[in-house]
Amino acid sequence: MKHCKHAKKLLVLLLCFAMLAATLSSFAVFAEDAEAGKTSIQNGSGQRGPVAVTKTFSYRAIVNGSFDGFAFCMPTYNKTDSEATLSVYKWEGSYSATVAKSPIATQKFAPLKDNAVNYVSFDAQPAGEYLFHISDPKGQVGVWTNQNPTDSKGFLYLNGTEQRGEPELYVFFEGGNVPAEPFGNCQPSAELRITKAPYTSSKNKTPGNLTVSMGVRLNVNAAFNGVDFDLATYTATDLEADISVYAWKDTYAATVAAAPLATERLVLVDNAMQGIVFDKLPAGDYLFLVHNASKPPAMYVFSEVTGFKGYVYKDGFPVT
Repeated sequence: MKHCKHAKKLLVLLLCFAMLAATLSSFAVFAEDAEAGKTSIQNGSGQRGPVAVTKTFSYRAIVNGSFDGFAFCMPTYNKTDSEATLSVYKWEGSYSATVAKSPIATQKFAPLKDNAVNYVSFDAQPAGEYLFHISDPKGQVGVWTNQNPTDSKGFLYLNGTEQRGEPELYVFFEGGNVPAEPFGNCQPSAELRITKAPYTSSKNKTPGNLTVSMGVRLNVNAAFNGVDFDLATYTATDLEADISVYAWKDTYAATVAAAPLATERLVLVDNAMQGIVFDKLPAGDYLFLVHNASKPPAMYVFSEVTGFKGYVYKDGFPVT
């Protein structure tokens, strides 16, 4: 199958390749002793950015000492009515088995404060493997993360799907007694979802307004199970759109005339990566599309990009 021609503009898009890993409510004021034990889970290097919480967002970590609190740093995109529930679970071997149990502690933050470090405290828990969980988002809710990090010790779960990524998550060790190695290396529990941008470098990121639809055609060389777009709503909190994946059928018109292989309607979050996950699709030629918006959002594009072999489509026509 031939690669598509190079396009001058590129939607900010991440394809999520499925591959087995061999190893791998309000702003809190911290007490002095709690602050002394505050330790970030982040171990790798990567690019900081917000990830939208559309349903659930979690992080699994092996904690190597007794701890009595945790906190996520969470943007609300300047909104004052956002809400979410933060919980901690003992890890039970899989994501589904873990969240089926009762949490060790849970707290609803209503409202969330923009970019606050939202802190949950509880009776001290022993060293072990735990899931730190965000659920029941209302309004604009995100988590600051280290995207595509190196040397991660734990695993991120976006709507229950295991992948790489490091949130701005802090664990509070009891009495300020932080171990020399605060966190251990988690082993993968299932297929690991790895995000990959379809280009090698990019410059000059700007929002490109949708009128009807915007998407990208790519020849994907590995099996994958998700797609994310970087979208803007210009602070609107009620904007919805469909994100869909189509098998390419020679022309744009023939492609979108067929049923999508995967589709989901989302309430969009301003200035954040957001998308859908689905059953694994094989390598092949695909169209990834944002369409049927309740009112036009914007999709971030690059005016300069290298290493991209695809077509960008706006309202059904290729962008040159």
